Formats: sequence, structure tokens, C-alpha cells
Amino acid sequence: MAKPIKNVEKLNSMQNKTQSEQSEPNHDSASSSSSVPSNLENEDDNLEQNVVTLSDYRKQRDIIGPIDLRESDEQFPELPNINHHTVASRQSWNFWFWKATDPPKSTLEPENLSDDHSNFSIGSQTDSSHSAQAESTLVAAEPASAGPKGRGWQFWKWGNELSNLSKRNGLLDSEINHSFSSLYSTSSKAKLADDAKRAIKRNTVTSHWAYFKSSEHAEYAELAVVGTSSASNPVKVEVNLAATPLELEESMLLLDTLAKKEADIGSSSNSTDKTRLSSESFGILAPTIECNYRVITSTTRARLNLQRISTLKILSRKIIKEENHLYIKENNLDSNSIFKAVVIGVHGFLPIRMVRTLVGQPTGTASTFAAHATEALRSWGRAHHLNMKIDVVALEGEGKILERVGSLLSLLENWLDVIRDCDFLYFASHSQGVPVAIHIAAQLFKQNVLNPNQKVALLNMAGICLGPFPELDAKLAIKAYSRLENEIMMELFDFQDPDTLQSRKLIESLEILVSHDTKLTFVGSLDDQLVPLFSSTCFHVSHPNIFRSIHVDKTSEHAPFLTNLMKSCMMVRNLGRDDHNLNYEISRYLIGSVGVGGHCKIFKDLNVYTLGIENALQTTSLTNPKPMAYQEINSKTIINNPYHLPWSFRGFIQQLLELKHINSIKLVQEIVESYIDWNPSTKNLRDLSRCIDILETVDIDELIESVMTS
Repeated sequence: MAKPIKNVEKLNSMQNKTQSEQSEPNHDSASSSSSVPSNLENEDDNLEQNVVTLSDYRKQRDIIGPIDLRESDEQFPELPNINHHTVASRQSWNFWFWKATDPPKSTLEPENLSDDHSNFSIGSQTDSSHSAQAESTLVAAEPASAGPKGRGWQFWKWGNELSNLSKRNGLLDSEINHSFSSLYSTSSKAKLADDAKRAIKRNTVTSHWAYFKSSEHAEYAELAVVGTSSASNPVKVEVNLAATPLELEESMLLLDTLAKKEADIGSSSNSTDKTRLSSESFGILAPTIECNYRVITSTTRARLNLQRISTLKILSRKIIKEENHLYIKENNLDSNSIFKAVVIGVHGFLPIRMVRTLVGQPTGTASTFAAHATEALRSWGRAHHLNMKIDVVALEGEGKILERVGSLLSLLENWLDVIRDCDFLYFASHSQGVPVAIHIAAQLFKQNVLNPNQKVALLNMAGICLGPFPELDAKLAIKAYSRLENEIMMELFDFQDPDTLQSRKLIESLEILVSHDTKLTFVGSLDDQLVPLFSSTCFHVSHPNIFRSIHVDKTSEHAPFLTNLMKSCMMVRNLGRDDHNLNYEISRYLIGSVGVGGHCKIFKDLNVYTLGIENALQTTSLTNPKPMAYQEINSKTIINNPYHLPWSFRGFIQQLLELKHINSIKLVQEIVESYIDWNPSTKNLRDLSRCIDILETVDIDELIESVMTS
């Protein structure tokens, strides 16, 4: 069970004090619940002379008090029962988030909500909303204004943004204008579809939309966009929508990166680099289910079943080892039945200037994740001779995490009947979309949308579970961003602190998921430029339903030593053992370069999606459910000590050699031998090599014998 959150009362009092001391109300829809220090708000300051970084801003904010900390569930307004499609008024972005166990003591004001959304309401739903709604008469709230005449706080920016983007992608309006076709029975329905597509073309910072593709209707898809009539009554659209401005902006980063690489290659005589650049083959994914788990035997099954008998529980706990990991189960799927699956892709656009500064690559789209996951699931189904029916939902947008969860849940309500009827629900998410997907899945359980017979799994790629690399916030100058963009970025770094709202809610949602036998697969990139490996693999939580793996892109220059070491580290954690913080100690040395790191390469590998499917459908469930363990880590304040690494390494080797069924002696030999051949090329990696240079002179047999006899 997770540790109780500390200092809740203290944080509550600090927030209340902060709110009472605010002398002037905040009318900016993008502002946080705490005011920005006045010395940081002066737009007349010379940026060249007084650069304020995000790190400085966070320190100032922490002195005043934590932002956005709504400490308990009872502070959230009551959730409508989405299981029965009730009509509800949307009082705030968080209206749909976390049903209170007791009646709320106070009503939250929509502090960060623009007028466009404060009066938004969700229309009533029917049982067959996923296909029949588009043809039925649309009855919904008046569409919110979607142009410069709207009352939103960004109306003054839209003209310039659309103008600039039109120059970049050419005929924006011609892409939006939809000629009357057989998709629509009336011209009014065609206009509603155009309005929805026009809404997602506007580059607003709080836009959210959902795209649904039914397996029964290959000729069209459905689109629902927050702020339009389609939010509660999806409209029919063509299957392949044009790229949004957010996608086009990020695609320019790829062109810049390719141009730099071509310039570097042109000035270099190394031909192997050219081969590496043009390679499109899959990277390394390790460990896999087959090399980490063993097939469950009848003896093992009988041993575990003993613990189910109440009279033998006490005795069995003394003589039988605890169930620390899962097993590969025998194939018992009925190939004659129709296997219904729903794939949900979740993606979130980050501020483009942050992406340009810290990532340097396009971050993908929800449709991309969903399409890859669908392709992997179809391939897996063919291999197991299954007749599969797959529906696809892509949840897209930009904004703060909890606000995104509320908006996307309201859009997902349009297809709840499809979700209820499926056999397998598979989420595929990346980066900031990982906590969003975790919260959405937890709410579907909490609101009784899902039943115990359904298989639910989440694939979390390069997820920001413990924040980005701690030092990166010092690279971001807040004056280059709007206030809302600053809040979006600060949220990511708030995951570094276990006492923030983001960290506590993530733990809460993870506990809900594992308690409902949800399988979670965390895959991190070995050379991620934004998220350290301990963050992307959710280092601070432990449960048998959590599987971890690393991805090494084919273009990566990391040596086999690092791959072998971190693969073994993940195997130890997957088997329920302690890695002696080796993941955390090693991760800080593995930061990738902007534009060429692995943060946005991981979601291009189909094997990653297949791993999540195998973990969900080919592994056993716990015979005796157990709570999730939680280690409280504050990566923002921990001082890295290189002297910790040798001790962590020694403890890890000992733990590895104690494990059976994974050929641990061979794994240790591979680690030592690949270290001897390792020639690190960067300062970080040379520092890492010096910390464990004892491996150069160690005798493998002596090492194994000393560890085994200690």
C-alpha cells in the first residue's frame, strides 16, 4: 500500500493563506490558483539583462505556496454518473474528475476557465451513440464561438496564428471547406462537420478533440471537439483528416534535425553514420516477456492456489514464497469467438518552444499511437488465430493534465457503450499523455464503466512519471512563454516532488488500476533527452502487474554494456526484487542530445506495442491480489553522489545472482565482458565508467563466488 501523503494539512493551510493574501482577482483563464510574483510579471524587463528561468520561477512559487493543490477528493464537484449518460452542467474543467467519497464541503470556482467554457454543457446520450448519433438530429448546447469574435482570452492571437500557419501549410481554408458528399444527409450536417474540423485547426492552447473509427464503418470516422456541438454529438468526417497546425509546427522540427544531420554527415568521412541515419529497422527492446517470465506449471499453480484457502493462509505464508511476479500462461483463447477490442491513443501537445528547446523532434499524435497499436494487435491476433474486431479512439489536445482528463473524459462519453462491450481495452500513450491515460483508465473503473471480465492494459512510452531530468528547468526562460505555457511546463517538473497534486493523483490512479488487475507496461528510451529512465519506467512504484522494459533505437550509439546492464536491471524489478536504486543512479548519465535522443523514436517501433499486448494477454493474473508498494522520491532535492553507484552496483549484482530461471550467471558475464570492451565517448559516460572501473580487473568467477557466499 502506498505511503500516506505527508504534510497535507500544511499544504492546505499554505494554499488558503496564499488565496487570502491575494489582493487582486485573477481574470486570466490561463493563470494558476496562486499569483505570479510581481517581479516575474514585468513585461518591460529586458530579457537579455534579466533572464528568469523556469527553475527560478518555481522557487519563487514554492515560497509563496504550492499551486493548484486541491488536497482531497471532496474538493472536487460531484461527478455525473457517466455510466448512465446523465446530463450535467460543466461548472469547471475538473467537473468530470474524481468523484468525491463524501459531499463536497465547498464549491470550486472556475478560476482558470474562460467564458467560452464556463457555460458549456454536455448533451444527453443514447445507448448507441458511436454510429447512429451522426445521422440523428443534433440536439446540443449552442456551439461556442470559434473565431476572433469569441470571448476566449486568446481571441486576439488567433488572427496572427492562422495567418502564419496558412503561409506555412498553404491552403488551410481549402482543407477545411468540405464539399457536399454522401457522408451527410443534409447540408446542415456537413456544416457541423466543417465547424468541428475548423475548431481543431485553430492553434489554441486548450483545444481537445476525439477521433473515433468503428470497425463496422470503414467509409467514415467520427469527430468530437470540445467547444462545438460535436462534443456531445460526434459528426461524420473522412477517415484521413488533414494535419493540424500543431502537427505542422512540430514537423518543422524534423526538417531542421534532418538538415543538421545531413550537414554533419557531409562534413564527415565516416560511412557508418550514413548507414545508421538511413536505417529504418526496429531497435532493441529488452527485456521481453519470454526472457523475463517463465511458463506457469501445474506445480506452481497448485502452490499459489494454497494461499486461497483461508485456513491455510497463515501456514502458506510461512512455507510458500510470496507471489512477486506474473507467469506466462498457456494459450486458452477461443479462436472461434469474436474478440472485441478498443484501442485508445492518448497524446498531448506541449508548448512548441519547449519542444524545440528540450526535445527537437515531433512528439507524434494520438492517431499515430492508436494506428500502431491496432496494427500490432491485428498481427498478434493473426498469430493466435483470433477473429478480431477493433474499434479505435484517438484522444488529442493540449493543456494542463487534470484539465485534459476532464475534457477527454467528456468526449469519451460518446462511445462508452463501445468500451463496455469490448473484451480488451488497450491504451497507448506517450510523454505527457501517460499520466492523462492513467487517470482516464482509473476513472473508467471508478465510475463502473468497466467490468471485472474485461482485460485492460496500458502501454506507457517515455512517460513523465517522476518528471523530466531535474536540471532541464534551468534551460527554460519563462518570458519566452505565456503564463499557461509556463504552468503546463511546471506541471511536468512537479512530478519530481511527491507532495504535489500531480504526484499524489498519479499514485492514487495507479493504485486503482492495479487493484482491478490492469496490466501496465512502462517502456523508456535509453538515451531520452527529456525524461530519465527512472521516470519513464515508473521507478518509484512496485507491483507484479507492472512490467518495465528499455528501448534502444537503431540510431543510438549506446554500447552493449549499457543495454545489458539496464536490461538486467529491468528484469530484476519485473521479478519483484530490489535493484538497489541502480536505475536511478545510472539514469542521470544517460541523457540524450536534443533532436537525436530517443524520446520520440520509441513510439515508432511496433515491437513496443506488441510488448504491451503480450504483457496484457499472455501473462497470468495474481492468485492473491496485493497492494502496490510506493517509494517516496524527491528527485528535485536529491544530491547525486557518485560514491553511491559502486554500492548500488554491488547490491544489484548480488540480487541478480539470487534469481532463478533467467540464467543470471550468464547475464552477469555479459555485463562484465561488455564493460571491458566499452569505450565511452562522452563526458557523462566516462564519469560513469570511472565509478565502476573495478569491473576492469575483477575475475568473473571470483565475483560470482563472493556474492553467492556473502
